[in-house]
Amino acid sequence: MCGLAGVGKSWPAPALGHKACRENHSVLYQRVLRLFDNLALARRDGRYRVLTRAFSTAARAGAVKDARLRARQGLSLTAPSTPPG
Repeated sequence: MCGLAGVGKSWPAPALGHKACRENHSVLYQRVLRLFDNLALARRDGRYRVLTRAFSTAARAGAVKDARLRARQGLSLTAPSTPPG
């Protein structure tokens, strides 16, 4: 989740993570500073490629699942969905 400081990103992120965990999905929740620190450490100790590959694989898996869900719902695979209203 991205946005300016103070807009409330910290509240929905853990809630979404908890929901995903209840549905047997893996979740990684880190504040961006911790993420950058971990990436820097991984670069120094030789785990950077493994770590970024794991992130990439997880992101692709999420994107594929999202595409399947959108296709089942008859939504566009390229355009973001907009709430009815």
